[in-house]
Amino acid sequence: MYKIAIAGASSLLGKELKDVISESPLAEASFTLLDDADAQGQLDQVGDEITFVQPILSDSFEKVDFSFFCGSENLTRRHWKDALRAGSTVLDLSGALDQEPRRSGARALAGLRPGTADLFTPAVVPAHPAALALSLLLETRGRTLRRFDLPRQR
Repeated sequence: MYKIAIAGASSLLGKELKDVISESPLAEASFTLLDDADAQGQLDQVGDEITFVQPILSDSFEKVDFSFFCGSENLTRRHWKDALRAGSTVLDLSGALDQEPRRSGARALAGLRPGTADLFTPAVVPAHPAALALSLLLETRGRTLRRFDLPRQR
């Protein structure tokens, strides 16, 4: 069973992520909800499990398989390397790691050649959802045009 940490769990994005994961194959995972001190102690729910939001400490990411960063960019910048050092795969949904140099271990997911990111990639920065939707639309449009080649007019 996987262990998943959601840093920034009390943010709107964190709440949406909890809802999505609760209805996915990852719903059986063990969850740790993390956030800044002002959200500490709030009761929350992931799937059928009632839990509470914990403060982010230096050892919060120990034995965590996947760490989702959903809070502020500042929260992500302060704690993502702790998660990486603990051996957790970092998934930045806050956008904070967009500007990180490649040598830091963060890799942008959009634009990678096939096969360059997998479950062993230490840190992933997914593209903005609008950019992903646009790229899928353009890819689909391009395939459609190639499939239905129209005869050239002479």
